[in-house]
Order: sequence, then C-alpha cells, then structure tokens
Amino acid sequence: MKFLFKDIKLQLQPINTSVAYKHTIESEVISNKKRAINSSEKILDINFISEENRYLPQINIKTKSHKVVLDSLLKKQEGMTLKMASLTDNIILNVDNKGTIREIANHSAIVQKWESLQQELKQVYNGNIFERYTLGIDKKIKDEAKLLKDFKQARLFGLLFDGLYDTPFSTLKKPVITRHKTIENNVGHIPIVVDESIFCNSFNENTQVLDLGLQGKLNTEHTYINKIENYLVHQGVSKISDFKLSAYEGMFKFNTNTGLLISSSLIIETTFGAHYKKRNKLEMNIISA
Repeated sequence: MKFLFKDIKLQLQPINTSVAYKHTIESEVISNKKRAINSSEKILDINFISEENRYLPQINIKTKSHKVVLDSLLKKQEGMTLKMASLTDNIILNVDNKGTIREIANHSAIVQKWESLQQELKQVYNGNIFERYTLGIDKKIKDEAKLLKDFKQARLFGLLFDGLYDTPFSTLKKPVITRHKTIENNVGHIPIVVDESIFCNSFNENTQVLDLGLQGKLNTEHTYINKIENYLVHQGVSKISDFKLSAYEGMFKFNTNTGLLISSSLIIETTFGAHYKKRNKLEMNIISA
C-alpha cells in the first residue's frame, strides 16, 4: 500500500508488501468496588497482495502469537478464549480504496474451522449455557455480514485503516470525518453508538508522519441507555447517576512515504455513577516492516 500525498489526502494503492504489528487490549472494570483486569496481546503478520485482475486490494492477516491474561474470576475461561480466537488466526480480507473492509475472502474456511472446533468443544463442555453460547457463535460465524461487522471492531481489525484513505485532511484541526460508530458488547452484550470525529493533529514534512486525532461522544438517540442501566442494576450496581461515555479518544499515525500505519489507539471509558466504570485501551503498533 502507498500514499499519494497531496494536500494531506490519503489514497490507497495496492502494492505487495509485508509488515508485523503488535495488537494489545487492556480492559479494567470496577463494579461495586470490585476490580477486574483482563489483557490480550497478539503479534500479527500482515501481507498486502496486489494482482492486476483483483478489483479489491487483499490483505492476509496471520496471528503469530496470542497471549491472554484474565482476571482470577475468569481464569478458567483462558483456554476457551484462546480456542475461540484461533478461528481468526488466518484471515484474508478484501478492502476498498478507502481502507474499509468489504469482504472476507476465506469465509468458508473459517466456517469449516468453527465446525471442527465446535465438535472438539462438545467433548469437553455441555449444558444449556454452553449450548446457548455456541448457538450464538454459530449464527455469527456462518453469516458473513455479521462476522464482517465483528472484524471492523477495534478489538479485531478496526484499528488498521478504518476507512481513512482517500480523505483530505485539514491542518486546522477541524473534524473532516464524522460518523456513527457502534461499539459491540460494551456492557454485557449490549452495544453503544458513538458520534465519532477524526481530525488532523499534525503532519511532519521531514518524517512524512501524519498524526490523526480521534474523539467521540455518546449518541443517546441510538444507544439503548435504559437497557444498559437495567442490565447494570440487575448485576447489583446501584443507580445513583446515569450511564455515561466518560472518555472516547484515540489516534492514527501513518507514514505517507510507505503508506503504512505506524500506530493507532483507542480509549473507551463508560461509567454508571460512582459504582461502575469500564475502561478499554486498545493499541496497534508496527514492530517490523
């Protein structure tokens, strides 16, 4: 991939190249004075494939290593978490000229891998809870549109490009992209919707590094706030205040010479009075190119 630089406008050109990234997620939840911390670290090898007869640039993402550390109450789930994550160990994605994921080129291979893993898990786990869990996973994996929606989340591949190519950025730090962004599974399985703005922090002509800022606020019209608050109350959290998005900020840094993402990050923090806070920090950093 390569940038054509003109007035800080990013354009995507497919070229054959490889790069490695470290993708980390840190999650902290404080509920009724109890604190839980979970973390994940992946090393991703990404190959950009360019072919003359291909109408969309293609990206092959392979997970070289994956470490998960769950809170003591979830320790027994580490093995299951890694097994489920293995379904995305080798992903081939088609993206458009904006860097937006459009298709999963090897969707059928993922489905086959899931069907095999599902049979393996049934030898170890059973019961109604497990049946409901695997039923939900089965529906998502076999529906490419639902799985694609998952892939666009920051916890998977949403921090790579996020549709930022082919966009002119102003150096006046005014938002040039405003969009609705759905953050899945924010509270339990309930999503939130964020009004997100992306703007230019700076462009260094010597290093050719473009630094983009990211901010957002809760979209109260499309977020099921009452449903979230009822869920938290059911979990034993006292309702003293309203549910809020207390922080939503991040950044993207690109090298406009090579077109490669250098680093990206996103912090999402939600609160429900003084008795509940959830803070997720997600980062994607280049480690070799």
